[in-house]
Amino acid sequence: AVELDSNYVEALFNLGNLELWQYKTNTIIANNANKFTFDSVWNPTPITNFEPVFIALGSKLEKIRVFIPQLIQSAGANAQTEQDFLANLEKFTVDAIAKMELEELFSEATFKQKIMQNSQQIIESYKKGNLDKNLIDFITYDILNNFHGANTYGRVSKKQIYDHAISNINCFESNLIKHFEKSIELAPEYYPPYNGLNEYYTLSNNYLAQINFNIEASKVKTFPYQHEFYEHIYKAYFKLNDVDNCIHYLKLTISNIDKNIEDIVQNNTQNQQEIINKQNLLPKLEYKRVSTINKLIEVLKSQNRLNEAADYSLLINSSI
Repeated sequence: AVELDSNYVEALFNLGNLELWQYKTNTIIANNANKFTFDSVWNPTPITNFEPVFIALGSKLEKIRVFIPQLIQSAGANAQTEQDFLANLEKFTVDAIAKMELEELFSEATFKQKIMQNSQQIIESYKKGNLDKNLIDFITYDILNNFHGANTYGRVSKKQIYDHAISNINCFESNLIKHFEKSIELAPEYYPPYNGLNEYYTLSNNYLAQINFNIEASKVKTFPYQHEFYEHIYKAYFKLNDVDNCIHYLKLTISNIDKNIEDIVQNNTQNQQEIINKQNLLPKLEYKRVSTINKLIEVLKSQNRLNEAADYSLLINSSI
């Protein structure tokens, strides 16, 4: 569609989204392949021969990455004790690997041993909320470590895997930015490309660019839910340890959510479908409001601004 019409907004977005997916997949592979002590093979398989398998492997790893937060949540929800959680985590992970038909590249025995040896770190990581990254890193490392020598895939050196992934990252990175930005330029009110670019900025740790992008995006007044832009900004400032700006945009996020909730409650429209859509959105906004206030309280307390934190604590259960 882009070839037929270079100004076709949805086609540009879809192309950018596909490139974003490829960027994520190759980043996971490169980050983990980079940990290897690279081997060499006498007659390495040409890139053109293993690329279809490489893409299929990356696709499966990306599906696992997306599924892992749900997997961890399920492991916790069905656990009465820490041991229950670890057992569930082991079982659900192995089941996911089998579902993706990757078991021949995954060492179940090594995974079980890893859980046993690192049980306390896994529990602590779960409580801190960063177990998903640690889990996907281990899975990817184990699978890629076996990939180069698996008989079904032929002989592929680890360096080939890394170099090919890095080359793909550079290509997809520049293209996804170009296509998302072009779709925004053509249709500033079309929201999906904003999500796409924000995901890219977060994945690439490009927080300053993310801040500037969302400040500009928040000026597009056709979007009623400005808090989504402010949320990206405060999270970026948090990552940069810029506490004052983080607090400022946390407060902006809360005030905009309050404004949106007030608009829904007042119901200033006669359009029945719009009323239904807003009512369906209300629980999500209320949840987001509470979680954002809690985050603000956490940051305020870290700066010993206890009176201000106490004031915001009173807002959690208050009506708008």
